[in-house]
Amino acid sequence: MKNVPQSPSFLHSETSTGQASTPSSSESNTTQPSSIQPGIVTPSDLLATVEDWLCNLGIRRIGEIPVIKVDLSESDTAYIILADIPGVNKEDIKVDLESNRVSISVEKKKGVEQKEGERIVSRERSLESISRSIRLDAEIDVNKAQAKYENGVLRLTMPKKHVKAIKQLEIM
Repeated sequence: MKNVPQSPSFLHSETSTGQASTPSSSESNTTQPSSIQPGIVTPSDLLATVEDWLCNLGIRRIGEIPVIKVDLSESDTAYIILADIPGVNKEDIKVDLESNRVSISVEKKKGVEQKEGERIVSRERSLESISRSIRLDAEIDVNKAQAKYENGVLRLTMPKKHVKAIKQLEIM
């Protein structure tokens, strides 16, 4: 007799008659097996179930990694970066410039203060820290760079360092 894998017990509930049954969508938020054959659970079914549990705990779904989204443009004289950083104060943003690298980091406290006599039941808004580094093709003049933060968008204007003209020597 061939062994048929059984679905994990967490996908089943017991009825009043003592028989196991899969919960209906109205009974549970747990993702249902998508398998055609009853009782067989695929790895993707398990992953979906774990993602649902994590989401219910306030944890991002797998594959959702916070990142600072940027647009980078270039002219003959400067680089311009527009970075979407909504919902933060400009004091929470840090920009570091090196010769040909820009690093943007944000550390944001999203929580609220606990008032006297209150008890925190659930805290999902906490400290979040994200960063992004961008390598540029040319060196920038870090002393002339400017940053402006308005309406959730950080604008960095970074003039390029101009390489001195190359002079060809005449051989005598």
